Amino acid sequence: MEQTTLKYLRVLIPGLIILIGLLPIKNQLIGFGVNLNELNQNYTLLFAITLGAIYYQLNIQRIITSHSHYLINKNIYDGLLKTYSKNIDENIRKDILKKGSYKRVFYCIIDNDESLKQKANLVRFNGIFWTSSADIFIISLIYCCLYHFNVLTTTNNIALSKALVIIMWSALFLHVISVRKHIKLGNEQLKVIDQLYKNEVEKKFESIINQYPVNK
Repeated sequence: MEQTTLKYLRVLIPGLIILIGLLPIKNQLIGFGVNLNELNQNYTLLFAITLGAIYYQLNIQRIITSHSHYLINKNIYDGLLKTYSKNIDENIRKDILKKGSYKRVFYCIIDNDESLKQKANLVRFNGIFWTSSADIFIISLIYCCLYHFNVLTTTNNIALSKALVIIMWSALFLHVISVRKHIKLGNEQLKVIDQLYKNEVEKKFESIINQYPVNK
């Protein structure tokens, strides 16, 4: 999956989820000049992208993805350090992780190996489940609160709230699975790098480490 497509979906999917969450009150929206029943496909897409863009810019998704993103990146970093196999000053080690300098090593190797590029496509595809599951959890949680406390009203807010709770926890379960899958795919890439690119990893890490004053 191309990066451009991935970025597009990360805006479109939450926008569509937000629209779906409004369906139970679609008749009430007519008073605000919005009739979900009469929106044609093009307008629905535009409306979803607009809502998704607002959601994306607010960076609400980070509430869920920040921790899992750290775990995924930490796994990559630890894997590269095993390949590097030399001792690194603890402060430098932490700083490289914080700044993400190790990513240059990882992605530079991947971008120059066709088999690793294919694995990277699988990672990006899994990334849709990773981010979308977080979106579903957060948006469902917001709607659950809105319907539960009657900020938005339907004929049966209690039943709708219960359904949203089930959706929330299902999405969180999917998120956990997708994170584990992401780490597994990352480990497959790291295994190839360890087998074929050990010297390159060492050279690139030496280049990064030598930028620190203590190593000059």
